Amino acid sequence: MSFAERLKALRKRKGYSQTELAELIDVHYTQISRYERSETIPTRK
Repeated sequence: MSFAERLKALRKRKGYSQTELAELIDVHYTQISRYERSETIPTRK
């Protein structure tokens, strides 16, 4: 299972929208969509 698939499954299991998850992890909501479509992956800080 890819990162994108795991992220989407976990987000849905927790009942978060992409916007809610984005607010929780302090990224723009469009970034969550990009992660879930495998367009990008998060980098470590």
